[in-house]
Amino acid sequence: MGVRIELERVRPERVSIYSKGIIDFIETIKEKRIHLHSFALLRYGKVAAEGYYKPFLETQLHQAFSVSKSVTSAAIGIAIGEGLLSLEDPVAEYFPEKLSGEVHPYTGMMRIKHLLEMATVHSKSTNTQTNDWIASFLNTMPSHPPGTSFAYDTTGTHALCAILQKVTGMTVHDYLRTRLFDPIGMGEIEWESCPMGINKGGSGIKCTTEDMARFGQLYLQKGVWEGSRILPEGWVELSTSKYKDTNNTKILLDGTQGYGYQFWRTRYDSYCAFGAGGQLIVVIPHKEAVFVSTANTMNYRDGQQQILDSLWETLYPAMSSEALPEEENCYVELQGQLNLLSLTMPIGEKYSSIAEHLHGKRIHFDHNPFEFDAC
Repeated sequence: MGVRIELERVRPERVSIYSKGIIDFIETIKEKRIHLHSFALLRYGKVAAEGYYKPFLETQLHQAFSVSKSVTSAAIGIAIGEGLLSLEDPVAEYFPEKLSGEVHPYTGMMRIKHLLEMATVHSKSTNTQTNDWIASFLNTMPSHPPGTSFAYDTTGTHALCAILQKVTGMTVHDYLRTRLFDPIGMGEIEWESCPMGINKGGSGIKCTTEDMARFGQLYLQKGVWEGSRILPEGWVELSTSKYKDTNNTKILLDGTQGYGYQFWRTRYDSYCAFGAGGQLIVVIPHKEAVFVSTANTMNYRDGQQQILDSLWETLYPAMSSEALPEEENCYVELQGQLNLLSLTMPIGEKYSSIAEHLHGKRIHFDHNPFEFDAC
């Protein structure tokens, strides 16, 4: 693992952010009772604020869910830059041994770019209650030609990992270790795999909040880190542009701003990597800012949108284009609030009595497939 250079921490006003805006964000999250686990705000490559809601810690690896899709997109970009594959490559031709018969014409037309755009031949993810997810993906009857509509197909993202593993002879995790993770200072990354030993491209990563922030900062810097090009020139612009309308999806993330190559478009010409429950990496180019959150929102469909709304209502207007004087009182108040952050608990007498009963106790589990002993 390479040498990790710490991100610089600064007072918000030193990067032209009003501390009061960050205080407002914290209070808004509390008022909305959003189950935030952590957040970070970077501007000009410096950390202006970061908060961890007890018991969550700065060093903790957190499930990123579908943020993994955006990392998979980066891997594909790097592989294209190395000449290993192209956007126009037919997907089925990588796996002739997995086809159960003559390939369906729609499946045969499907290209790597269609997987990236969430414009596969399926209306939803295919069956993963099987050992061979790729065989299932390729042999499931298509519902429409590729490229014609947006449909959230996580198994299409997984197929990208399978293609890269077949081409390189290594998992995407191992492929990215020396090409992405180490060069930008990302630490330990856990990445789950399917029964066939292929990293789960759509949902398998666990990492720290800062690692998510570093990934977002790389994209803000158009794929360059400390003078070294990590992503091919032009890949950031290409992969974060809008290719598909998202009007037909139930996941109305920030309205219907559209979808790129495994990135969601968001308000104010920004874009984000998004994982279920509020895992967000939002890149705001014209503000030279990156916002990151980890969470477990109670309302799957609306919770992550509430985090985004809070960002736009409080942090976004707090980022000025002018130099700001340091306001000591606000800064002291902000630090006090950051030090006291704790997980929002459910309201009600029933929940309070349960919490009091369990507080300070160690709970032992029966034998289970996850090999968890106690908590």
